[in-house]
Amino acid sequence: MTGTTRQDDHTQYEQAGESGMLEFSVFGEIHVQDGDRHLGPRDLGGIKSKQILEILLLNRGHTVSKDSLADFLWGDSLPTDYFGALESHVSVLRGRLQPGTKVRQSVIRTEPGGYRFVAEQATVDLDRFDALVADAGRARAPRSRQLLTAALELVKGDVLEDEPDAEWSCALRERYQARCVEVCVAAAEAALRAGQADAALRLADQALAIDHVAEAAYRTAMVAAYQLGRYDGALDTFERCKAVLAAELGVEPLEETVALYEAVSRRDPRLSHPSAAGGLRLGAGRGKAEQFLGRSEELARVVGHVQTAVTGRLSVLVVQGEAGVGKSALVDAALTRVNGTPVARTACSGLDRDFPCLAVVASLQKLFDGEDGERPTPLDDVLLAASVSAASGKTLPPPWALDSMAAIVREHAPFVLVVDGLEGADDMSLAVLEHLRVACADAPVALIGVTRDHGATAGATSLLEGAARLELGPLTPGDLETSNIVELHAHTGGHPLYVSAMLQAGGSAGDSVPKPVGELVAARSRAFGPREHRVLRAAAVLSEPFTAATVAHLLDDDAGEVAEVLDKLCAHRVLWSTEGRFSFRHRVVRDSLFQMLSPARRRLLTSRLGSPHTAGQRRLEAA
Repeated sequence: MTGTTRQDDHTQYEQAGESGMLEFSVFGEIHVQDGDRHLGPRDLGGIKSKQILEILLLNRGHTVSKDSLADFLWGDSLPTDYFGALESHVSVLRGRLQPGTKVRQSVIRTEPGGYRFVAEQATVDLDRFDALVADAGRARAPRSRQLLTAALELVKGDVLEDEPDAEWSCALRERYQARCVEVCVAAAEAALRAGQADAALRLADQALAIDHVAEAAYRTAMVAAYQLGRYDGALDTFERCKAVLAAELGVEPLEETVALYEAVSRRDPRLSHPSAAGGLRLGAGRGKAEQFLGRSEELARVVGHVQTAVTGRLSVLVVQGEAGVGKSALVDAALTRVNGTPVARTACSGLDRDFPCLAVVASLQKLFDGEDGERPTPLDDVLLAASVSAASGKTLPPPWALDSMAAIVREHAPFVLVVDGLEGADDMSLAVLEHLRVACADAPVALIGVTRDHGATAGATSLLEGAARLELGPLTPGDLETSNIVELHAHTGGHPLYVSAMLQAGGSAGDSVPKPVGELVAARSRAFGPREHRVLRAAAVLSEPFTAATVAHLLDDDAGEVAEVLDKLCAHRVLWSTEGRFSFRHRVVRDSLFQMLSPARRRLLTSRLGSPHTAGQRRLEAA
């Protein structure tokens, strides 16, 4: 059921009790407040009257037909005169809600063929929750955290938790469970940024109490425990996350969760920094590298760039593409073909952005000590100086530090400098790279930046403007033909991650999706967020192309909000759209999500496909 958010300013809700409006709460059991008068679920005239109120309230502002109400209330066991029965229950309900009020002034309004909950005459806690969260998204700290906290204070339990099996409440309950988890995690991260790790841990635990497979909440709890000095507790949280995901979903933790576990294990000092709260959502990839296939022209171009640069002058090549398209694998393959040339390489993440110059220093450090970097070098002083400069609002380290790095570049040339995950590099590192490109223009160095096509920061603009670019798209049928696997192209869309996963799992284009591939798809889908994952699962039962309105109908969600989620998924290249109609980019994603739906979930979604709104949108497959 779709509820309309009528007010954007949450302060209007705070005045609701003074305005004489009825106040409805549906987090937990239903409750109604009318001034000093309080009504609980047993004060509404019986079970059917209560259920009528709940159905109309969840559809507030919209007329619900008498036939629909009867179907919700009695299903196949309709009373002989169900219209009369409905009218009787509604009459009782009106008397309990607003005794002495005329029918035409009641919050339950009679409309042609049905009834309508008059949204303008009442406030609803769901609307207030949504308004507070929306305000928090526009506010700055610490106000945003205060608004998130106020929203969570409204949550007294699941939506209409006394109707756990009612079809008309399940979808909305699931929607708000996901939203509450998101708000808890956002509030926990805000608490970490404010230096309140104990509050962050409580909020992460609150999120896990709602959804015990919420991986983002486990990560936040790990950081909070670490900052409280509970190192063993942080490690135990990871083990609990790993066990729950394996038991409930049959998957392993995301790569970013594993990376965080490794950072905790080695007592990474960055985790003590407040910025660790904002750097937990890295990639959605898995630890296994995809098999390198095809791309002979692209490979030759990267090899040619390296060979030309290390025998001539410094030049920059940016390898760009969506997550999982094989950017790093291409660079790895190219570097194996230029043996003997030293490589200084670093991989950036959002966790690095608040550590000035870390990306450049970490990569140049490899020129001294390989991968270990334990021997003291001039770069140690550079990193300290960069932090001091950043604290003073400067965009570059002091001149002596820049000269020191330039001297290191010249001394160790020729070599290849690779910055993987350029979108995660800190702004000072990007500025230093641009400085070194000019200061060391005659040095034989090949600089390769690897970045997502929609993730590069504003600080990378000047560096990218003067660089050669290599845009990676999906593999072509010709790329797969050399390995005699061209039939996988139609199923995977040529996405290297899915092609590699299908090969490793021994799948073929005619088979059902192998379980490891389905787990990979599910993990990537979950990494976008609970709302995105929920929308993708619903869309998987539809034929293509589909509309936002159709998905919203299946989920009993707001069409505008669903459209925003679908647009975000298009930006991440999971979907594509034409004139407001959407399709999956890769058939394996749609098939995997459909295949992994539980039988109960399939029945619930499929049962809604017969309505006029979704006629023709079926994708009837064997359950």
